[in-house]
Amino acid sequence: MAGGKKEHVDKVRESKFNRQRCETAELRSNNGKDGYVFNNTVASGASAGTVNAAGQCEFHHVLPITSLQDAKILEDKPTDKQKEFLHKCMATTNWNINKQPNLIGLPTKRPFEQADRRVAHKKKDKRLTLTQIFALKAASGEFGALPNLPCHLNDHPDYTDEVIKDLDKNLWPDLLKESKNCEDKGKNIRSLLQGFSRDWKSWLKTRGTDQGGAADCWLNRETPQKRNVWYIPLSMAKTPRKADPPPNIYKATGSTQDWLETMFGAVK
Repeated sequence: MAGGKKEHVDKVRESKFNRQRCETAELRSNNGKDGYVFNNTVASGASAGTVNAAGQCEFHHVLPITSLQDAKILEDKPTDKQKEFLHKCMATTNWNINKQPNLIGLPTKRPFEQADRRVAHKKKDKRLTLTQIFALKAASGEFGALPNLPCHLNDHPDYTDEVIKDLDKNLWPDLLKESKNCEDKGKNIRSLLQGFSRDWKSWLKTRGTDQGGAADCWLNRETPQKRNVWYIPLSMAKTPRKADPPPNIYKATGSTQDWLETMFGAVK
């Protein structure tokens, strides 16, 4: 066929099917209020009045960018003809990996560090109770606010691998089975992708509420009730790696870098 594989890749690029990451500002706008969204308003300087995450949250692609790339589809084993059909399916589909329902705001490690810092403030009158920590609002830019959601920087590669396995088992093979019936024009897969996005987003939200919730598990991680399960709702992995609860170093002395290196122990 004229043009070969490159022709099909170009068709996907020229279509309304987008599987490449966009800038963070666009992700923030497209994400809206879904999940943990930290709104820090810049007070002064050239950027005064603008809103950023201050390192407290990131916008997670529910179906990760990697999971939709050719090299990860069925381990890059489909024949050229099969790849051609899958590219036609993409080309005929109006879908953007950077838009809802494929986005959710998730916390980085920083909110957990901030919560530790605030409950162990050196000045007793500025020290927050657990109740006060739970009342903080990320949308209002209150540092230390904790969500009942997994940490975006905790076991993300494992999560991506699980999504890839899901698509390899439940999406791509079914499409290829139908290729003989719609080989010339491909199949619109928008509703299918949206369904996978919604299912995985629901899984993330449910995971964050496990064991009483990520916020409660973090703040009470050293108690007998939580010390053996605290890490579960903070993990994006279906099978989280067990980890001992790290101490709150701010109850003694320590730096943010020390804290970040200690957090989650061996879990990366």
